[in-house]
Amino acid sequence: MASFGSNSVLVEQSWTALKAICQAKELSIQYDETETIYQCFAIDRPIVYVCVIYKEIVPVGDQGQNDLEKLDFETNYKEACNLRLSERLDTANNQVTTNTYSSIDDSGRFLGDYFVASGMATTIHDFKVDSNLRISGADWWTTGQEWGDFGSFAVVDKDDVLGLFQIYGLEPGEVLELKKYVVDVPLPASEACPYFTQTMEVVNPAFICSGLYLRCIVNNNHNDDMNVGAVYHVYLE
Repeated sequence: MASFGSNSVLVEQSWTALKAICQAKELSIQYDETETIYQCFAIDRPIVYVCVIYKEIVPVGDQGQNDLEKLDFETNYKEACNLRLSERLDTANNQVTTNTYSSIDDSGRFLGDYFVASGMATTIHDFKVDSNLRISGADWWTTGQEWGDFGSFAVVDKDDVLGLFQIYGLEPGEVLELKKYVVDVPLPASEACPYFTQTMEVVNPAFICSGLYLRCIVNNNHNDDMNVGAVYHVYLE
């Protein structure tokens, strides 16, 4: 499959959304394929919009919807998109096929913060990224947690850094969630685990551009406050 370079921000889309974005931004739809899928994509550096259409068996989702998308793609788009890899260029005439990510070097850093998650509330803590980096993982520490509490981690755009708000119909002050790495991880009771640690690893360090936010979300479903520490493992670009 095509690879897009270490500084690319991959945004997964449905086939309908991908077509709408390409029409609005005047981008070209391109594709690669295997025996089982079409990987359709459009490049608007640093963003790469990606859509997967299954050829036969759909492992998840709606088979009927996938069949309609497959028919539309093969009938109306496939021939026009059928370019050799060497001809796949972005708007700046850069060849698409590059290394998936650059080598890991001595630019590794730890970034983080701590905060209080109030009782009987959802607390959102955002850590602003002030320089381009690749995130390779994170650790969280909590004290005062109880059964029924949950934690999540996502990367969000709060300031329309990627220029996607208009496409998604968002207004200034709203938030676009780009990727959710951890969804509602249950926390143990403090009686059983007074000091809880959770680790998240990203196999291929993901590029996060300056201006985005690393978001930690804690659902505290008991009366007392909870102390939370979040440390992110990153490599500076």
